Amino acid sequence: MNGINASARLLCGAATFLALAVTGTPVMAQDAEEPATAEEQTEGDAIVVTGIRQSIQSSLDAKRNATSIVEVITAEDLGLLPDQSIADSLARLPGVTAQRVRGRSQQVSIRGLGPDFSLALLNGREVVSAGNNRGIEFDQFPSELIGSAVVYKTGDAQLAAIGIAGAVDLRTIRPLDSSKRQLTVSGTYTLNDQGSLNPDFGADGYRFFGSYIDQNADGTIGWSIGGTVQSIPTQIIQRELKTNNDQVDRVTTPGGTVFPRDNPRQGSQSRNFERTSVAGSLQFEPTDSFSLTLDSFFTKTTDSGIFRGTETPIASWSFDGGAQVQNVTGTGDFAESATYSNVYPILRTDTEGAESEIFAIGGNMEWMATDNLGFVVDYGYSTLNRDDVDYESYASTGPNGSGPADTLTFTFPEDGQYTIE
Repeated sequence: MNGINASARLLCGAATFLALAVTGTPVMAQDAEEPATAEEQTEGDAIVVTGIRQSIQSSLDAKRNATSIVEVITAEDLGLLPDQSIADSLARLPGVTAQRVRGRSQQVSIRGLGPDFSLALLNGREVVSAGNNRGIEFDQFPSELIGSAVVYKTGDAQLAAIGIAGAVDLRTIRPLDSSKRQLTVSGTYTLNDQGSLNPDFGADGYRFFGSYIDQNADGTIGWSIGGTVQSIPTQIIQRELKTNNDQVDRVTTPGGTVFPRDNPRQGSQSRNFERTSVAGSLQFEPTDSFSLTLDSFFTKTTDSGIFRGTETPIASWSFDGGAQVQNVTGTGDFAESATYSNVYPILRTDTEGAESEIFAIGGNMEWMATDNLGFVVDYGYSTLNRDDVDYESYASTGPNGSGPADTLTFTFPEDGQYTIE
């Protein structure tokens, strides 16, 4: 932006010099031109850039004026990019990569180091993590409620702490940064015409967001509040096939010695990721030398899933009075088809879920008493509540092989889509 204004002023100066050079030549019997009226004069010496170009310029200015090596994302970038969370936005920055968990960008790595080597900040304050380790789960922070994000790749004195790889500072919306009242509402609804694979999980998803930003007439007090709700369902048809390479008893066929296949499992899995987030901010800035900011953030996420299907323990129980294998065919290392007798199929249900709530509140006061003396007071508090559920249930024809057994013939093609007869 500064470069554009400088170019405009330079062109205007050149035009003025040229006009003076021309009018400085004496011309006889020439009447002076009347000055232009106020209506004819236009303010063409200012170039105002908005939209995505302005956000790029703002990011470049922030990097240029920073005292350390940083990457910056502004609110314009976050508002125009269709990101599910702030992790998707951070992954677009140089030197930052996102790690996906169940299809979602959840954690970020800076400069090639793992997520546990990075520190996450919310408005400059360390925030708790819902993960099992130090690395924060960024999918709990919706991009709509973040005003800007700064990735520190080197240490900075203004940070209370920083990780070995760096730090990510998420900054919520500041109402006095906006010059006028803003009301934003958006919504998205996703339809799945295939339906749900499990009746206790829905098939359709949604995402709704709303925010309100306002200031008083003098522009000294500003307030903002925003909220978002999101539901991302996932449906998966799952097939799993194992092979016990350490099994002592292998089967010899005309094509060579092969390993019997182990524990074919097939079924349907349904998952749903739900997130509800609210953020608010209050700013008081009566003078250029004094400012007071209060901010709060709350997010609740629920990541739940269920798997229902069948499992057939075969090779792991073979040759020990359990399942017996015969009619094995195959020319490679693994069996292509086989018939198993004395088999006890199992009905299996896996249920898991994780629910977490993060609440963070903070305040900041800055006062420049003189040109050389200033005071800064900052307070932050964050808390986390998390509940996990993870259990498996099995059902078969009888406990400990006391029920009736079955004889099954398996065909194992290379694409893994095996069949059972």
